Amino acid sequence: MQAVSIKRALFAAAMMAAAMMAAASIAGAQVMFRAGTQLTPTADATQLVGCIVAIPGGAAEVLSVPDGTRLNMHFYRFDTRMNRVVARGYSLGGLSFYGPTLCWNGQGFGVVASTITRSVFVVLDLEGNAVLGPMELPGLPYGGRTAAFKIVWTGAHYAVFGMWLEKSHPLQDIAYGHFYTHLHYWLLNPDGTAAVHRELAMLAPMSYPGSEGTEKAYYDVVWTGRSLFLVYYAESQSGPPLGGYYKIFDVQGNLVAGERPVFASQVTQGARLAWNGRTVAATGLKAISIPNPGAGNYMYLRCFDPDGTPRGPETQYGQLLGFGPTVFAVADRFVTIYPVIFDWNTLQYTLMLNEFDEFARPLRPEYPAAAPDGTVLLGRQGLGFDLQVTSGPDLLYGMAMTSDAFYIQSHPFSFVLRYRPPDWPRLTWARPGNDWLLQWPDDALGYRLLEAPGPGGGWLPVAAQPAEVDGHYRLAVPLGDTRFYRLAPP
Repeated sequence: MQAVSIKRALFAAAMMAAAMMAAASIAGAQVMFRAGTQLTPTADATQLVGCIVAIPGGAAEVLSVPDGTRLNMHFYRFDTRMNRVVARGYSLGGLSFYGPTLCWNGQGFGVVASTITRSVFVVLDLEGNAVLGPMELPGLPYGGRTAAFKIVWTGAHYAVFGMWLEKSHPLQDIAYGHFYTHLHYWLLNPDGTAAVHRELAMLAPMSYPGSEGTEKAYYDVVWTGRSLFLVYYAESQSGPPLGGYYKIFDVQGNLVAGERPVFASQVTQGARLAWNGRTVAATGLKAISIPNPGAGNYMYLRCFDPDGTPRGPETQYGQLLGFGPTVFAVADRFVTIYPVIFDWNTLQYTLMLNEFDEFARPLRPEYPAAAPDGTVLLGRQGLGFDLQVTSGPDLLYGMAMTSDAFYIQSHPFSFVLRYRPPDWPRLTWARPGNDWLLQWPDDALGYRLLEAPGPGGGWLPVAAQPAEVDGHYRLAVPLGDTRFYRLAPP
């Protein structure tokens, strides 16, 4: 960067501060719990798995709900306060709908679900009416099990991913035993016809019975507008076994970038992705078991360019008793969220949040989700099982499974978090003499003055200590090389 006068540099810093304040209603605020609703509990909670997505004016959700020997699909649409405005149940053709997932196509919803042995595609309108389908996804071999579907609307097609589980022995029961896991891909036209179908990868082997819904932790995908960024948990020929890896495909399912580990120095599982229009963020967890003295759940975040180039090393965050982390994008930052025990006396759980920039650098200390009055949001044992969060313009919609300590009675819990604007302190300057004078309010507790040679990074705390004068912190900055200044939140 060409050197400019300090006056110009300070002006640039002011423009940066103004931009930060303009985004403060979303990006710089503490996340607040605003409202929530619990769906009707059932006796067989292990089957209650589904998906939530943000839409204009609220959110929508699909779940599989036991009904005798069959799993029916339920659809819910919520307003911005998570009040239910539509609730529909389906029993289409006598099929069982296991682990349905949905996407917003701008007018309605594309839905894909497992029927245990096959897979089906349905299109719903805003009121939950089935306007297309159910249609079976073609090309899967017979004799296996299906699970963990994901669907993405690309603007012209539905990109559908799903696992086909191959029995390890031909006489094996479909509900028990070990399975080889194949990840399949379909490109569906708006009318549901398949333009492409192919197998993309082999994932880690899977066993049943197990925790229903955990298949979804085996992979994740985001659409970047030009390609599909895929992370998955697999045995690899190019790296350590049973780790998290990523590949990039075009919309036709052709490989664009080959396999690489998600985290350069960690073998992780349960990777989750977020896309903010410029950057992909991936979070995952590495579990170390007792009696290892370092036992615990280690969570990491790493950011990538759309072509798969890492933007830097992974960052460790969170508490070692946290689990099931996921990540989402809001304004200029990525936010991770994970459950952890908050009250040991009652074994109540809460959701902890961490904020990062596009290089996976922490922006502030982690904090719990809280109500507007500051009360920490608490849930029963298992809060966060199948935790999902999807972001609207300034609202974060989520769903999780809650249960007692032994998962005997559980139900899905849907919630909404809202960003509220902070009182962002203003950094100003003047030139009373030969120095520039920086000034900010002395009630900005915990804020630190940072400096850098340019606006792109390299921010470090200013070593000189400011003086307190007339309700402000003041610091004289001598004329010299170009420097940029900003206030960092606590």
